[in-house]
Order: sequence, then structure tokens, then C-alpha cells
Amino acid sequence: MKSIAIKSIKIDRRTMAYIGMAAAAAAVTAAVIIVRRTRRKDASEEALQQIEASVQHENLTYSPEQYIVLADALEGHLSDNGLSGGLLGVNQKGVYEVFRKLKTDDDLKRLYTAFGIRTFRKQFTIGRRELNMAQALGLLMTSGEVEVINDILSENGLNMRL
Repeated sequence: MKSIAIKSIKIDRRTMAYIGMAAAAAAVTAAVIIVRRTRRKDASEEALQQIEASVQHENLTYSPEQYIVLADALEGHLSDNGLSGGLLGVNQKGVYEVFRKLKTDDDLKRLYTAFGIRTFRKQFTIGRRELNMAQALGLLMTSGEVEVINDILSENGLNMRL
């Protein structure tokens, strides 16, 4: 078998111009994506700060650490990968149990801020997304499942809904 060595590749100016334009377009696209993600994350963080400022601490049922534990549990149930019988990586029963523990609107607000912004990967998609609690529930659960959560909140006497 003979191998052919290519000593040089000649590229004309027109081809170089196309390559340059393609590289510039890729760089601009990447910059736009980064700016949009940063703006979206900044807006989400600002919203979290506003929610945290509205929490009336005397109405909280649990210690601050317990809300972090609940938020971590919620993240685990949303990222279950079907291991607990959940469809498309969500353990619905586990999610419902987290919301059954909430007794006041301030509990829901504190859970929301304890959850913060977390990174999720939705089944059958490429890449990861940084989401707050409401966004994660909306992306990873059906509207009917979110309605079940709202029913649980209502049964527990909360006025707020997702």
C-alpha cells in the first residue's frame, strides 16, 4: 500500500475569506450565548434576593439548615434518573413529599431561596441548564404534576402556588 504525502495545501484568498468569516461568526455567537446566560443568571439571583428579603422569619417552620436539606432532597428527586420509578428521571413521589413538609408561605419562599440556582440536565437533550426551583419543576415535570404540588400546598394552608 502506497501512502501519499501532501507537501502543501494551497488555499486561495476567497476560501480564506470564507474561513475567516465563519470563525468570526462562531466567536460572535459564543459571545452572545455567554452574555445571555450571564444576564439570565443575574436576574434569577436578584429575584432570589428579593424573595429572601420578603421572608418573615417568625413564620418559618424549620431551621435554615433544614431548608437546605429539603432543597437538596428536591434536587435529588428531580435528578433521579428513573431509579425510584420516576418517569424521565423524576421521582414524583419524592418531590411531593418535600412539598408536604411545607406549612407556611414563608416555608415555600425559604425553600425557593435555599434551592437557589442549580444545574440540571433534562433527559434526551444535550447540555445542562442552570435553573431556579420553579424553572426546574416546569422543565422536568408535567403541568399535571405541578398541579398536584399546588394541591398539596393548598391542603397545607399555603396561599402561594407554583
